[in-house]
Amino acid sequence: MEGRLEMEMAQVVRPLGVTLYSVDRKPGVLRVVLDKRGGVDLDRLEEASRLLSAFLDTSDTSNDKSYVLEVSSPGAERRISNPLQAECVIGLLVSVQFRSHPTSSPTGRDAGVEKKDDFTIYGRLLSVEGNDIVVEQVDPSPKKTRNSKHGGSVEDVHIIRVTLDDDVVVRTVLEWREKEDVR
Repeated sequence: MEGRLEMEMAQVVRPLGVTLYSVDRKPGVLRVVLDKRGGVDLDRLEEASRLLSAFLDTSDTSNDKSYVLEVSSPGAERRISNPLQAECVIGLLVSVQFRSHPTSSPTGRDAGVEKKDDFTIYGRLLSVEGNDIVVEQVDPSPKKTRNSKHGGSVEDVHIIRVTLDDDVVVRTVLEWREKEDVR
């Protein structure tokens, strides 16, 4: 999020307890996405839409006066690309894909470029520290345990720190939970 208009829009919606997640400008459309930890309800989006519309109608920073303003939430599954976006999803399950990138091979006849494979981890986003996120990684292949009371499994858990940059793609993951048996 860059620019004077975006910074001013962020200030307009801040009293509602929401974060300006992203702004997308296309011909005739100004799409504003808002978020907050725990999600944004429709009443808050409606109020933000009124506030932003009034602000934009009087703002000298909005160059194009003929547009449709769309205000929404980012949805259940979304990409996380900066610390403000990550703050809104603390506690949620995320996937962290480490992109492949060329690396130099050792010297000699095989000198050149190798490609590392992509890999993805899954875990719960615990915190945001500067441009880093801290994720409690859960091994996707649980190991059986003999002492499990209900015959379940134990998973290997690791805490990792990931810098939000071009080498990773972080996305929230929708968690489906089975309905608990209530008797």
